Order: sequence, then structure tokens, then C-alpha cells
Amino acid sequence: MSKDGASAGNPIPSDGQSREGAAGVHDQIATGSTGTTCRRRKKLLKSGRSAMYSFVRFVNCTVRRVDIVWLNYEGIGIKYKTLDPEQCVDVNTFVGHPWIFRDSDTGDKLVVQLKEVYEPVGWVQHDGWPPKRKLVSITIPVYTLRECCIQAVRQLVKKDEFEKLEIPQVLKEELRTPGPSLFTVETSES
Repeated sequence: MSKDGASAGNPIPSDGQSREGAAGVHDQIATGSTGTTCRRRKKLLKSGRSAMYSFVRFVNCTVRRVDIVWLNYEGIGIKYKTLDPEQCVDVNTFVGHPWIFRDSDTGDKLVVQLKEVYEPVGWVQHDGWPPKRKLVSITIPVYTLRECCIQAVRQLVKKDEFEKLEIPQVLKEELRTPGPSLFTVETSES
């Protein structure tokens, strides 16, 4: 076993730590209260090469200002446009180009079709011309209790006061950085 807890047969550390593998995939081992072990994989979200067009209309169905973010070929979020409440924008994109949505003021995640990531659906020529746009409604998700608490603290405490709070450092970090610059999606394997 190496000093990070990984053995030759299992490249994943046994202490719950994560390690980046090939192709931007992160592995993590978690052991539940019943002693069951679950492997969680975090896959880096990024655009892939594609020639299949997709025509979408993003609609802000919230009372918040929404940043529409395209994830580029390296997985870095590129802000495409900010929509005011009830505003929409037509986007010509490609299959394999993921999009995410954030509150413009707080960075909090928003969803489309109950998912945090929108994966465009392809348009084929026999669907007719001009192409019909897929309507994609941006909404507010059901936030976890932790997310609600972080949002409340952000509203009540000034940014320069976060360090003075008597809370764990990991929570202070969450308060300072609302969203990651590289985006991952988590999958579980038992």
C-alpha cells in the first residue's frame, strides 16, 4: 500500500480521498454506516467534437438573473449570456456540448428539466426547415438544507466577514466560492 492509502490492485485511496485518473475522471471510495463500500466517479464535463446541430431556446422561468454557461473543450465554463427574468435566447449549438445555468448574482446552481446539466438533442434534416427550436426552461431546483444554509449566510454576512465565523474551514470555502471553474458530474458504483 502506498502512503496515500492506495494499493497496487486498487488505485483508489482507502481513506475517502479522491485521486484524478486518466481522461479527467476522479475516483473516490466511501464507506457507509452499514459497512458497504461505494465507488463514486466524478467525470469532467466538457464539450466534445460534433457535427450534429442542435437548436434550442433557453427560457428563464425564475425571478433571478441567470448566467447561461457553455462548458468548453477543456471543461471551463464560458458565460454565453445573462438572461433577466422571463427573458429567452435562441442558441445554435451541437450535440455533446453541455450547458449549465447559474444565478448571476450568487452563483447558485439552477436547473433545466430537473437536471443541473443540459445536453443538447440533435436536429436532423428530415425534421424540416427551418428547424424547430427545443424549448428549454430554466428553473430553481430543490436545494439541499446545506445549500439553503450557505445561501442564507451569504445574504446575512458580508464576504469580508466569512473568515470571522466560527464554522469549519470547508464551509468558509463554500461561502467564498459558489461554483467550480471545472465542472464534474458524479456517478455511483457499488
